[in-house]
Amino acid sequence: MRVPQTLRDLDPHGWILQAGSYVSIGDEVIRDARIGPDLLSYVVAKLEELGIDAEFESNTSLLGFYPTAAKPRYPNFPAARDAEGFLAAAQQLPLAKFCVHDFSKVRITELLEALNSHFESCDLTHDVLEFSLPGCTKGSAIRAVLAHLGYDGVGTYAFGDSENDLSMAEAVDCFIALGNALEQVKERADYVALPVWQDGVPAALRYFGLI
Repeated sequence: MRVPQTLRDLDPHGWILQAGSYVSIGDEVIRDARIGPDLLSYVVAKLEELGIDAEFESNTSLLGFYPTAAKPRYPNFPAARDAEGFLAAAQQLPLAKFCVHDFSKVRITELLEALNSHFESCDLTHDVLEFSLPGCTKGSAIRAVLAHLGYDGVGTYAFGDSENDLSMAEAVDCFIALGNALEQVKERADYVALPVWQDGVPAALRYFGLI
């Protein structure tokens, strides 16, 4: 997904994006996992069959797929209404994961059954379900960075609020759950911060003496 300029202005040494599917350190990319064309065609056909809208994510942009003709959730990004149009647009993007909304609906069970052997799914809260490639987690991405740097991870921190953040709990010294996190995330946390709308991240950074 496109990284906001406010984050770029922090001038980080690297990026972990797409729930761990893309990892870079400086100018070097050390992981760039993508959904292959055959699997992507299968996923899009299944979404179209079941009438489920989704947003697919690359390390540069989003690509929406709205077979229900619903209004795009992110109008600033490209979108398609049918499989043919989507797959044509997808050729220009390294897509690595996707999200669907309103996953409490019955038909999502069929989607989970169809994709269970191809993807891992996580509850992102607010009725959003994320599908990512097996093994491509934020935790495995952190371990890949540490291995690349030859660092043991002492003094590392991570923040999280949803299921796709749980993998970081075992990869860092201190796992911090935001106050608005899912209960299972708070249970795994070493420290529970304020909610994100109360500036939980900077407050926790101050608490640990990092800023």
